[in-house]
Amino acid sequence: MIFVIGVDAAKDAICGRLRITNPDLVTSTFRSATPLTQEYFEQLTSEQVLTRKREGCPFHIWGCRPA
Repeated sequence: MIFVIGVDAAKDAICGRLRITNPDLVTSTFRSATPLTQEYFEQLTSEQVLTRKREGCPFHIWGCRPA
């Protein structure tokens, strides 16, 4: 069975959840059987939304953050 997912939409949703400041909601959003480490969140946030233009029209892509 093949499932088509929108990777950009999934990344947008995860970034939205990272903006949550209520500790109760954060705990329920990032539940895990093992503790989530600083490295996990560094990898999770290793990309950012970049705005580019094609034929004068802006569009968004995901790209690596500068090192």
